[in-house]
Amino acid sequence: MAGIGPDSAGQLDAREVTTAMEDTRSVARQREGKEVKAMRRLHALLRDVSGKAAMINAGVGFIIVLMARTIAGMLQDAIPGVSGGAEGSPASELNTLFNNLLNIGTGVALALCALFIAWGAFLYMTAEGNPARMERG
Repeated sequence: MAGIGPDSAGQLDAREVTTAMEDTRSVARQREGKEVKAMRRLHALLRDVSGKAAMINAGVGFIIVLMARTIAGMLQDAIPGVSGGAEGSPASELNTLFNNLLNIGTGVALALCALFIAWGAFLYMTAEGNPARMERG
């Protein structure tokens, strides 16, 4: 017989059905295996890209903060009749605002750093010698 089909009595051969089912499962497993490998590669790529993107965004944010302070200083010098930014002038208030924001941001960042270091130390100490868990902390 060539392929799956009814024999002369109109019945399907059990061996042909079993072989066809096994072939179908084999093809499905191969396709699924390729899809899983592709998804793993994509996941690894996105994980690497998201880390790089976060670092780039942090750097750009830092540069923006530095530029804002520089621009505020230039505005303070550009206003005629204001030497050193007299109290109550818009440039002086802007410079004070940026100084306050920078001081608050530095305090928050230091507190978060201490918290993350303590959390990492806790994870490392509770890893119980498991290398996978030790790398996580």
